[in-house]
Amino acid sequence: SRPIDQIIRNYLNNPKYANNQHEAIRLGIVWSLRMLALVCGFMLALSVILIRTYRPLTDPKAKEKPFFKELLQFLYRVDLYKQVPVACLLIWNMVYGLAYGILLFSLSSYASSIGLSYQQGSNVSTVQSVAQLIGRPLMGIFSDKLGRVNATIIFTSLMAIFIFFFWIFAMTYSALLGFAFMAGFILGINWVNMGPMTADVVGSGV
Repeated sequence: SRPIDQIIRNYLNNPKYANNQHEAIRLGIVWSLRMLALVCGFMLALSVILIRTYRPLTDPKAKEKPFFKELLQFLYRVDLYKQVPVACLLIWNMVYGLAYGILLFSLSSYASSIGLSYQQGSNVSTVQSVAQLIGRPLMGIFSDKLGRVNATIIFTSLMAIFIFFFWIFAMTYSALLGFAFMAGFILGINWVNMGPMTADVVGSGV
């Protein structure tokens, strides 16, 4: 959020657009989104290059059935979707993902709606992102200790409590910063445990 804020401000403060603030904002948003696309694209490509598969991409015992073809076949495994644990897991992830998106992308707008400045809203989003950076590895450790399902239930419940009993009543800058840190700390539980829980439910040998 801070680089995006700075890019937009650079255009707003550019004398070239002094009489056309609408164009300055438009160009600032366009180039900030391009910057995000380049950074995310580079990091995703790097992750794809470095990631290790659970097993070789080709099965030496069945060379006529490579890994990617086998992977695509799982998309048509209707019997997996009919399993109650799988259905519950998918429904939870969809509902939580909706809440995740609303919270992640509207917190700075909420800050502006209660009278905070554009810079303060950007700071709130930054605190939330930093909290996720700290919280996600720790949630992984807690999940290993407490159990993935147990940890997911606990953190999802805490997230609901924070939203309905903290965010709604956060009307000052300091209160919103506190909410952003506490909520951001546990916000990414779906990204931490969705994959492992799916493997637990479906089984790696299916």
